[in-house]
Amino acid sequence: MKKSLFIALAALGFAACAEKAETNVPVNNGEKEQSYMAVTFTADDITRADDGEYAAGTEAERAVKSAYVFFFKENGEAFPVTDGDPSTNSGPNNYIEVELEKEGENMDNVSDVNKSVLVLKNYKGEYPAQVVAVINWNPTEKASYTLSELQTKITTMGDDTNGYVMSNAVYMDHAGKAKYATDLRIENIVKRTAGETEDDAKDRAAASPVVIQVERVAAKVEFSAK
Repeated sequence: MKKSLFIALAALGFAACAEKAETNVPVNNGEKEQSYMAVTFTADDITRADDGEYAAGTEAERAVKSAYVFFFKENGEAFPVTDGDPSTNSGPNNYIEVELEKEGENMDNVSDVNKSVLVLKNYKGEYPAQVVAVINWNPTEKASYTLSELQTKITTMGDDTNGYVMSNAVYMDHAGKAKYATDLRIENIVKRTAGETEDDAKDRAAASPVVIQVERVAAKVEFSAK
Protein backbone atom coordinates (compact mmCIF):
# COMPACT_ATOMS: atom_id res chain seq x y z
CA MET A 1 0.00 0.00 0.00
CA LYS A 2 2.79 2.40 0.91
CA LYS A 3 4.66 1.50 -2.26
CA SER A 4 1.58 2.14 -4.38
CA LEU A 5 1.02 5.47 -2.66
CA PHE A 6 4.65 6.48 -3.24
CA ILE A 7 4.39 5.65 -6.95
CA ALA A 8 1.15 7.61 -7.24
CA LEU A 9 2.66 10.65 -5.54
CA ALA A 10 5.79 10.43 -7.69
CA ALA A 11 3.69 10.31 -10.84
CA LEU A 12 1.67 13.30 -9.64
CA GLY A 13 4.84 15.23 -8.91
CA PHE A 14 6.25 14.41 -12.35
CA ALA A 15 3.07 15.61 -14.01
CA ALA A 16 3.20 18.86 -12.03
CA CYS A 17 6.82 19.43 -13.05
CA ALA A 18 6.01 18.70 -16.67
CA GLU A 19 3.13 21.18 -16.56
CA LYS A 20 5.34 23.81 -14.95
CA ALA A 21 8.07 23.28 -17.55
CA GLU A 22 5.55 23.63 -20.35
CA THR A 23 3.92 26.80 -19.06
CA ASN A 24 6.69 28.66 -17.22
CA VAL A 25 9.97 27.37 -18.59
CA PRO A 26 9.44 26.65 -22.30
CA VAL A 27 11.68 23.97 -23.77
CA ASN A 28 13.07 24.47 -27.26
CA ASN A 29 11.25 21.81 -29.28
CA GLY A 30 12.36 23.06 -32.68
CA GLU A 31 8.93 24.44 -33.59
CA LYS A 32 9.01 28.10 -34.61
CA GLU A 33 6.34 30.76 -34.63
CA GLN A 34 6.17 34.26 -36.10
CA SER A 35 5.91 37.21 -33.75
CA TYR A 36 5.82 40.97 -34.26
CA MET A 37 7.47 43.81 -32.36
CA ALA A 38 7.55 47.55 -33.08
CA VAL A 39 10.44 49.87 -32.25
CA THR A 40 10.64 53.62 -31.82
CA PHE A 41 13.95 55.47 -31.59
CA THR A 42 14.45 58.63 -29.56
CA ALA A 43 17.59 60.73 -29.14
CA ASP A 44 18.65 63.89 -27.39
CA ASP A 45 18.53 66.60 -30.05
CA ILE A 46 21.73 68.26 -28.86
CA THR A 47 25.41 68.43 -29.66
CA ARG A 48 28.41 70.26 -28.21
CA ALA A 49 28.99 73.67 -29.79
CA ASP A 50 32.34 75.44 -30.21
CA ASP A 51 31.79 77.58 -27.13
CA GLY A 52 31.26 74.54 -24.91
CA GLU A 53 27.51 75.00 -24.67
CA TYR A 54 24.95 72.56 -26.06
CA ALA A 55 23.19 73.33 -29.34
CA ALA A 56 20.80 71.62 -31.69
CA GLY A 57 22.31 68.60 -33.42
CA THR A 58 22.87 68.80 -37.17
CA GLU A 59 20.93 66.71 -39.67
CA ALA A 60 24.11 64.80 -40.49
CA GLU A 61 24.54 63.84 -36.85
CA ARG A 62 21.00 62.50 -36.66
CA ALA A 63 20.73 60.87 -40.12
CA VAL A 64 19.94 57.15 -40.23
CA LYS A 65 21.42 55.21 -43.16
CA SER A 66 20.89 51.78 -41.62
CA ALA A 67 19.47 50.43 -38.37
CA TYR A 68 19.56 47.01 -36.73
CA VAL A 69 17.97 45.69 -33.55
CA PHE A 70 19.81 42.95 -31.64
CA PHE A 71 17.95 40.51 -29.39
CA PHE A 72 19.26 38.89 -26.20
CA LYS A 73 18.27 36.55 -23.44
CA GLU A 74 18.14 37.85 -19.87
CA ASN A 75 21.71 36.68 -19.25
CA GLY A 76 23.03 38.51 -22.32
CA GLU A 77 23.31 35.49 -24.60
CA ALA A 78 22.22 35.89 -28.21
CA PHE A 79 18.54 35.18 -28.88
CA PRO A 80 18.04 33.98 -32.50
CA VAL A 81 15.17 35.69 -34.32
CA THR A 82 15.70 34.56 -37.93
CA ASP A 83 15.62 31.25 -39.77
CA GLY A 84 19.01 31.71 -41.37
CA ASP A 85 20.00 30.50 -44.81
CA PRO A 86 21.62 27.02 -44.86
CA SER A 87 22.61 27.48 -48.52
CA THR A 88 24.94 30.31 -47.57
CA ASN A 89 25.81 28.92 -44.12
CA SER A 90 24.38 32.03 -42.49
CA GLY A 91 22.27 32.46 -39.38
CA PRO A 92 20.11 32.09 -37.57
CA ASN A 93 20.92 35.66 -36.56
CA ASN A 94 20.02 37.51 -33.38
CA TYR A 95 19.44 40.79 -35.21
CA ILE A 96 16.90 42.20 -37.64
CA GLU A 97 17.32 45.14 -39.99
CA VAL A 98 14.82 47.96 -39.55
CA GLU A 99 13.09 48.87 -42.80
CA LEU A 100 13.67 52.57 -43.43
CA GLU A 101 11.16 54.65 -45.35
CA LYS A 102 13.58 57.11 -46.93
CA GLU A 103 16.90 56.97 -48.74
CA GLY A 104 19.50 59.27 -50.25
CA GLU A 105 19.15 62.97 -49.47
CA ASN A 106 15.77 62.33 -47.86
CA MET A 107 17.07 59.65 -45.49
CA ASP A 108 15.44 59.08 -42.15
CA ASN A 109 16.18 61.13 -39.09
CA VAL A 110 16.41 59.26 -35.78
CA SER A 111 12.98 60.57 -34.81
CA ASP A 112 11.54 59.27 -38.12
CA VAL A 113 12.01 55.66 -37.01
CA ASN A 114 8.69 55.47 -35.22
CA LYS A 115 6.71 52.28 -34.56
CA SER A 116 8.59 50.32 -37.23
CA VAL A 117 7.40 46.71 -37.04
CA LEU A 118 9.93 43.85 -36.99
CA VAL A 119 9.07 40.23 -37.80
CA LEU A 120 10.61 37.68 -35.42
CA LYS A 121 11.03 33.95 -36.07
CA ASN A 122 11.33 32.62 -32.52
CA TYR A 123 10.98 29.17 -31.05
CA LYS A 124 7.43 28.62 -29.86
CA GLY A 125 6.86 29.95 -26.36
CA GLU A 126 10.31 31.55 -26.08
CA TYR A 127 10.84 35.31 -26.23
CA PRO A 128 13.82 37.69 -25.96
CA ALA A 129 14.31 39.66 -22.76
CA GLN A 130 16.23 42.71 -23.99
CA VAL A 131 17.25 44.56 -27.15
CA VAL A 132 19.99 46.87 -28.40
CA ALA A 133 19.74 49.15 -31.44
CA VAL A 134 22.78 49.92 -33.58
CA ILE A 135 22.44 52.67 -36.18
CA ASN A 136 24.72 53.27 -39.18
CA TRP A 137 26.68 50.02 -38.88
CA ASN A 138 26.12 46.84 -40.84
CA PRO A 139 26.79 43.65 -38.82
CA THR A 140 28.11 41.49 -41.67
CA GLU A 141 31.00 39.88 -39.85
CA LYS A 142 29.15 37.13 -38.01
CA ALA A 143 25.69 35.67 -37.50
CA SER A 144 25.13 36.51 -33.83
CA TYR A 145 26.60 38.57 -31.02
CA THR A 146 26.28 38.20 -27.28
CA LEU A 147 25.56 41.44 -25.42
CA SER A 148 29.18 41.70 -24.21
CA GLU A 149 30.52 41.00 -27.72
CA LEU A 150 28.32 43.71 -29.19
CA GLN A 151 29.37 46.23 -26.54
CA THR A 152 33.03 45.48 -27.25
CA LYS A 153 32.40 45.96 -30.96
CA ILE A 154 30.53 49.23 -30.41
CA THR A 155 33.35 50.75 -28.36
CA THR A 156 35.73 50.38 -31.33
CA MET A 157 33.46 52.27 -33.74
CA GLY A 158 34.65 55.74 -34.60
CA ASP A 159 34.40 55.96 -38.38
CA ASP A 160 31.51 58.16 -39.54
CA THR A 161 31.87 57.23 -43.24
CA ASN A 162 28.43 55.59 -43.21
CA GLY A 163 26.93 58.12 -40.82
CA TYR A 164 27.39 58.65 -37.10
CA VAL A 165 27.17 55.34 -35.27
CA MET A 166 24.51 55.37 -32.56
CA SER A 167 23.42 52.79 -30.02
CA ASN A 168 21.48 52.47 -26.76
CA ALA A 169 22.03 55.20 -24.22
CA VAL A 170 23.78 53.70 -21.19
CA TYR A 171 22.36 54.40 -17.72
CA MET A 172 22.61 53.08 -14.17
CA ASP A 173 19.81 50.95 -12.75
CA HIS A 174 18.53 51.07 -9.15
CA ALA A 175 21.29 48.69 -8.06
CA GLY A 176 23.97 50.97 -9.49
CA LYS A 177 24.72 48.62 -12.40
CA ALA A 178 25.23 49.90 -15.92
CA LYS A 179 22.38 49.06 -18.31
CA TYR A 180 23.38 48.63 -21.92
CA ALA A 181 20.14 47.14 -23.27
CA THR A 182 16.43 47.98 -23.25
CA ASP A 183 14.22 45.52 -21.39
CA LEU A 184 11.26 43.96 -23.18
CA ARG A 185 7.80 43.47 -21.72
CA ILE A 186 5.48 40.65 -22.75
CA GLU A 187 3.04 43.14 -24.25
CA ASN A 188 5.77 44.36 -26.65
CA ILE A 189 5.70 41.05 -28.53
CA VAL A 190 2.55 40.15 -30.44
CA LYS A 191 1.50 36.80 -31.88
CA ARG A 192 -1.06 36.55 -34.64
CA THR A 193 -4.33 35.13 -33.30
CA ALA A 194 -6.83 32.87 -35.03
CA GLY A 195 -8.76 34.75 -37.71
CA GLU A 196 -6.45 37.77 -37.48
CA THR A 197 -4.66 39.14 -40.54
CA GLU A 198 -0.94 39.86 -40.46
CA ASP A 199 -1.65 43.58 -40.84
CA ASP A 200 -3.92 43.45 -37.78
CA ALA A 201 -1.18 41.76 -35.76
CA LYS A 202 1.33 44.39 -36.88
CA ASP A 203 -1.08 47.16 -35.88
CA ARG A 204 -1.38 45.64 -32.40
CA ALA A 205 2.41 45.54 -32.14
CA ALA A 206 2.66 49.18 -33.22
CA ALA A 207 0.25 50.13 -30.43
CA SER A 208 2.86 49.05 -27.84
CA PRO A 209 6.30 49.80 -29.33
CA VAL A 210 9.63 49.31 -27.61
CA VAL A 211 11.09 52.79 -27.11
CA ILE A 212 14.89 52.75 -27.45
CA GLN A 213 16.84 55.82 -26.39
CA VAL A 214 19.95 56.10 -28.55
CA GLU A 215 23.05 58.26 -28.45
CA ARG A 216 26.10 58.79 -30.63
CA VAL A 217 28.89 56.35 -29.84
CA ALA A 218 31.65 58.84 -30.62
CA ALA A 219 31.84 62.50 -31.47
CA LYS A 220 34.44 64.50 -33.34
CA VAL A 221 35.93 67.43 -31.48
CA GLU A 222 37.55 70.27 -33.38
CA PHE A 223 40.20 72.24 -31.59
CA SER A 224 43.05 74.61 -32.32
CA ALA A 225 46.37 75.09 -30.60
CA LYS A 226 48.70 78.05 -30.57
